[in-house]
Amino acid sequence: MRLAATERSPPYPAGDLRMAAGSASLGVLFLTVLLDLLGFGLVIPLVQPYVDHYWRMESPDSAYVARIATALSACYSGAQFLFAPMWGALSDRIGRRPVLLTTIPLLGLAYLLFGLVADENVNHYFLPNVNLLKGDKVIGTVVSGHAVVYALFATRTLGGVFAANISTAFAYVADVTTPANRAKGMGMIGAAFGIGFTIGPFVGGVLAHEFGRGAPGYAAAALALVNSIWAVARLKESLPPEKRGALGPRRGRMELLREQLSTPALGKLLVLSFLATFAFAHMEQGLSLFLKLEPERGGRGYGEHEIGYAFGYIGIVAVIVQGGLMRSLGKRYGERPLILLGWTMLALGLAGIGYFGWESFPLAMLAVSGFLMAVGNSISNPSLSSLISRTAPATAQGSVFGANQSMGSLARIFGPLSAGWFADSLTRAAPMYVAAAGTLVAILVFLTLPREITAKARNEDSG
Repeated sequence: MRLAATERSPPYPAGDLRMAAGSASLGVLFLTVLLDLLGFGLVIPLVQPYVDHYWRMESPDSAYVARIATALSACYSGAQFLFAPMWGALSDRIGRRPVLLTTIPLLGLAYLLFGLVADENVNHYFLPNVNLLKGDKVIGTVVSGHAVVYALFATRTLGGVFAANISTAFAYVADVTTPANRAKGMGMIGAAFGIGFTIGPFVGGVLAHEFGRGAPGYAAAALALVNSIWAVARLKESLPPEKRGALGPRRGRMELLREQLSTPALGKLLVLSFLATFAFAHMEQGLSLFLKLEPERGGRGYGEHEIGYAFGYIGIVAVIVQGGLMRSLGKRYGERPLILLGWTMLALGLAGIGYFGWESFPLAMLAVSGFLMAVGNSISNPSLSSLISRTAPATAQGSVFGANQSMGSLARIFGPLSAGWFADSLTRAAPMYVAAAGTLVAILVFLTLPREITAKARNEDSG
């Protein structure tokens, strides 16, 4: 059966990206996606020391600190997974602007609460305190470390709920771009995705080291405040009432996800999105563990600052490719070749990091591998998003991107958990090889897609 991509006219006159929504609206979306992914990345170098510091205040001999830290990383993405379809479907019914204007400031509030809870200078004012003992004598009080960790879980989960608005941001781009320039629009938003995903750990580590444990949350909250003000002033509605989905009975988020996954071709594209994101999330968690490995065990012995710089390097490459090169690559070559090339580079880069990450190899070889990985991911990500948008019906863009972001969130739950297990059970390089293997699986699955889907997409670009 032939499944043709749906060609849609945006609600504004066709052109490049100079539509009535304006570049200011796309700037709001850029910052929105940046904040969503920054929330995932900025805590990667922090969760282990935060949990280790606070949890061991009351349980110094606990054997579960690593598991607790991993769960704290995953709860943000878990909430995104559950709520992305809901926000996407809601935006299909009431418009993109109301959803974004509601979720952006609430995400800022969640960041602020995270900062207050993590800040040891203020958290004792509103969290339970326990007695500080010297022998049998009470010499003072201190904040309950267990209470801090529980509150960190609550604020991270709350942040994930509102960061699930990323599905609405992607749907907005689909609304205001034509099939011919969609990869360009997705590339712009993909640049924000790459910054948040890869520079987040760098920002979190530096801010916490220089200004204290609450600083990453405060900085993210300030960005959300700026974004909220900007959105109120400049964000225009991209989905006119006549193009919105009919108001029917509300459906559960899992039902919406199952519906999209059961759709021929589209469901396979969503699975591919999961595999690609899983590989990158696997790398991100695994790379931190690998680079921290002690030199006496063959590792490089990097500290949080050096690991942050490594992620900063990856993020800079992602910004250059997605924010610049994708503007011309997408239009010139189309999605299919860019996805295949990108995933091939990603697999080679991941395997290279696993092989050259040991201290016995020159740092330049590791840098080249990181470059290949970053370029490959930056080429394939926006191309896959563009192809998903082309395949989705015009009245279900929000629902489809909600399902897509749910798959991405699911990958960011299991990716770090899996990376930790492989690193502990095998070697610190194992997560890199597993991620490379997952990318190769994605290539094989992609090659089974009906050619008429990508062929139609390419014809739209040239037509």
